[in-house]
This record gives sequence, C-alpha cells and structure tokens, in this order.
Amino acid sequence: MAKFKRGQVVRLRSGGPDMTVKSVIGEEKKMPFTLIDDAWRSKGLRDGDVICVWFEGNTSKEDGFDVELLDLAR
Repeated sequence: MAKFKRGQVVRLRSGGPDMTVKSVIGEEKKMPFTLIDDAWRSKGLRDGDVICVWFEGNTSKEDGFDVELLDLAR
C-alpha cells in the first residue's frame, strides 16, 4: 500500500514549499498511466514513490520524489 495518496499535501523533510501529490507510481494499471510511470522509473523512481506539483511564484512545477524524503505537511 502506498504511503501517500493523491491529493495529500507533503513537504520535503529538508524543507521547501508545500507540494500536492499528483500521482503515485504504479497505482494506475491502465494506459497511458503505465507509460508515464515507466518514464519516471527510468529516472530512478520506484512503485509507491510520488509525483508532486507545487508553485514557485506564478509558475507550476512538477517532479518525482522518493517517499522516504517526504512528510505530510498538514
């Protein structure tokens, strides 16, 4: 079972902005999600790791994170 769920607000343990969990790697079993997950796996992420979104000013950002680096923010 995944440590975090889609929609939860998380933060890096080292600090930084609040981020929203957009997806959990390996959670969706249908195309095109499986292809997207494979792309994130090629960057070193594993099933259960998360893709997060956040804002820097007016610019939205997105990246993948190992769940061991994150805590719930709220």
